[in-house]
Amino acid sequence: MSNPIRNNLIIIELKDEIDLSSFQCESKELNEFLHEKSRFNEKNLISKVYVYYHIKSKKVVGFITLSNYMLRLAESKRFSIQKVPAALIGRIAIDNEYRGHNLGRDLILFARGRCNYIKDFIGCRLLVVEVKKADPIIKYLNSFGFELLHQSKGFDILGFDLLI
Repeated sequence: MSNPIRNNLIIIELKDEIDLSSFQCESKELNEFLHEKSRFNEKNLISKVYVYYHIKSKKVVGFITLSNYMLRLAESKRFSIQKVPAALIGRIAIDNEYRGHNLGRDLILFARGRCNYIKDFIGCRLLVVEVKKADPIIKYLNSFGFELLHQSKGFDILGFDLLI
């Protein structure tokens, strides 16, 4: 049974006419990014910003960013090359008012779909996320097939293999 909250929601590219001012999530850093830097990143091709948009209220209820990434693996049994082309989920957030409806799942599946599409045009083996060590989102990402690929100082890099 589908969640009725999704009936008026669509995932679209960030456009100039979309008002971002009402978006508030638990992270000050993510709020600041969306309000102050997302349009700059979009216009300068630093990252592609997709918003989960409520059609009737014209409110952004979530967002995700995607950009190119090169994962450097010095010693990997899984990959025969040291530099693996990837797409990066740089940021993902859901508005406080819409938390608890599993909308983050929709954004992750959307990102996987986009990457499955682009891999036919450019090299893109993985969808990756850099996560602070011991962040609770790690378990959530594991439920979507993301696996630990690399550990660095303070961060874990999780990846979803697009070849599967």
